[in-house]
Amino acid sequence: MGGVFYVVDKMTESGPSKPLNKCDYVPFQGCTVTWELHVDITVSFYLCVNPEVPATETGCPKADTTYLDTKVLKDQTRKWTHYFSFGDITRIGWQNLFGETAGAVLYEIVLGDVARCYHGDKSSCAWFASNFIPGKVFGKIGEAIFALDAALKTGIGVADAFKALRKLDLDPAALAKIEASVNAYEDVITTCKLNSFPGDTLVLMADGTRRPISAVREGDRVLAADPGNGRLRAERVTDTFRHDTERLVTIDLAGGSSLDTTAGHKIRTGEGVWVLAADLRPGDRLLGPDGTPRTVTGVHDRSGLAPREVYDLTVGGLHTFYVRTEGAGAADVLVHNCLNLADEDLADLADYADEMHTLKDHVNRSPAQARALATEKGEPKSIWTSQQIAQEAVEAVVLQNFNKLDASGNRVFDKAKWEAFVQSGAKLRDGGQYRTLTGTLHTYPSLGKVYFPNSTRVDDAGNNVVLIFMKVKKHKGNGRYGLVVKTAYPK
Repeated sequence: MGGVFYVVDKMTESGPSKPLNKCDYVPFQGCTVTWELHVDITVSFYLCVNPEVPATETGCPKADTTYLDTKVLKDQTRKWTHYFSFGDITRIGWQNLFGETAGAVLYEIVLGDVARCYHGDKSSCAWFASNFIPGKVFGKIGEAIFALDAALKTGIGVADAFKALRKLDLDPAALAKIEASVNAYEDVITTCKLNSFPGDTLVLMADGTRRPISAVREGDRVLAADPGNGRLRAERVTDTFRHDTERLVTIDLAGGSSLDTTAGHKIRTGEGVWVLAADLRPGDRLLGPDGTPRTVTGVHDRSGLAPREVYDLTVGGLHTFYVRTEGAGAADVLVHNCLNLADEDLADLADYADEMHTLKDHVNRSPAQARALATEKGEPKSIWTSQQIAQEAVEAVVLQNFNKLDASGNRVFDKAKWEAFVQSGAKLRDGGQYRTLTGTLHTYPSLGKVYFPNSTRVDDAGNNVVLIFMKVKKHKGNGRYGLVVKTAYPK
């Protein structure tokens, strides 16, 4: 998230000054007097969205500086000590400095120090800040941003932290930039390799039956819902995934049922928004296929479990499906499927067909077509062994780039790498490209073949992967700006 800093816009006298000691001086000698001053200070707050630079007025580039708010700190009372030389007293006059009407002259001197601060005198700025800016100057805005930054670092409580920030009177442009960072965070952590359900979780099929998610296969049809209007329709499963996890979130619902899922899975609420499982709170309502909301009564985050196999699906078209809670009063709730290469073929992403080309150029090509493409482009072209391996590789690269193991062996966010990635995409427009990510899929020694222009030469690709994300807004599963894979290929 970067950091918050403030800039002093102006300072004005708010009340009469009062000397705390007398000026006892003799000719040709000065005196030191301490005054009690009363001032109103106008302060503007800014967010530096670049975490790699100092969050200060001079340290944060203008392009990375976002205005947050302006506050007037009323009647700040501070002690001000100043040495008046004999020359000062002679030039200004003893009565002007220490008499009953001394206030205006004194404030001219004080504000002179402030003016030097405005014009780059760092020593004056240090004096001014230490004497007149209260310790809790950032108030609720700063505290809310610091809380959101901590949540993004740990992956816990992001929704609550952002919700608290939205309640404050922030500049709309600033809030939009912060929301872009939160949205990108959610898109990256809701990948298939990170978020799934236990194998016995029941999925609502298109024919009204229910099947354990571990038994659902590619080509099966499940009941999906359009998040925009709630309409139901059958959609085909385009991919299935499974992996081990040591962390599950148990969501308790009114009526006695519960649902186990990984922390980053998105679940649709009755308020029409997607919420990460770990960010659900008692009182939230989950959406059923008949529109009936199911109230959350408790959320239990369980880490350090024995490794357990979990599963997820990719559903074409709407990117949603229903899972069944367990226990008394069991209900179906709407969930979001994972990031997937099959997004490339979605009708609602047709406008990006020229940019999204993993399947088109690196999966669905015969050897002859691959050679022709290499010749057309004038450079080698790599083809994945299969779409499944390509998907595994995408998930592996995401995991490697944005996660690390902590001292306890738990997988947590790598804050430095994550923030750099977020900042690179925060300013992107629709269709903009994120920086290139690389990684390795260690499961296989080779991930495909490499074809060369004007040649019959064919080499085995290695197991290194190049991955490029693109920002899009025509993604019904998210209903907002999100991430899709622009291209991914083996090297």
